Amino acid sequence: MQNSLEKLVDRIYADGLQKAGKEADRLRESAKIDADKIIAEAKADAAEILKEAERSAANVKSNVNAELKLAFDQTLSNLKKEIKELIVLKTAGTGAQQLVSDYDLMAGFISEIISKMPEQNFSIEVSESQKKNYIDAISTRIPDKIQNLEISGGKMKGGFTIAQRGAGYHLDFTDETLQQYFSQFIRSAAMTIFKNSQ
Repeated sequence: MQNSLEKLVDRIYADGLQKAGKEADRLRESAKIDADKIIAEAKADAAEILKEAERSAANVKSNVNAELKLAFDQTLSNLKKEIKELIVLKTAGTGAQQLVSDYDLMAGFISEIISKMPEQNFSIEVSESQKKNYIDAISTRIPDKIQNLEISGGKMKGGFTIAQRGAGYHLDFTDETLQQYFSQFIRSAAMTIFKNSQ
């Protein structure tokens, strides 16, 4: 009986081992399938994350390029504007300064204005530093009319203003006014040059 019992125990043990082995194989296979599935899902997730990162990087790059182009265009536009203004300022300013510093020419203007209305009294305002030069130049041109003139020094840099006393208006030939006048023409020419250079 001992023998039969041992055989039975051995058989139960062997069946248990066999069943346990099969179960272990099944669990191992199931674990392998689950692991393969998890790895596949992880790879798919990683690929999607990578694609999203690439899309995001491309979007950022596109935005940065657009902003850089906009900044470049604005800088170029501002630079052209500043160059144009410098050209206008330098050209018109130099021209106006040269014109108003030619006292003989300015005295010629004044003489022409006064000769058109010989019986009128005029007041002329010039810069304080140029007053003597204007008086000398006007006295040389129209010595007989100098008594009808009141020449005073003002705060302007150069040029003159002339007004018929009591008339309520004046003509302005100051360097600032002449510079503004010349700037209109020079600005237009500069705009044409910059448009043609694009």
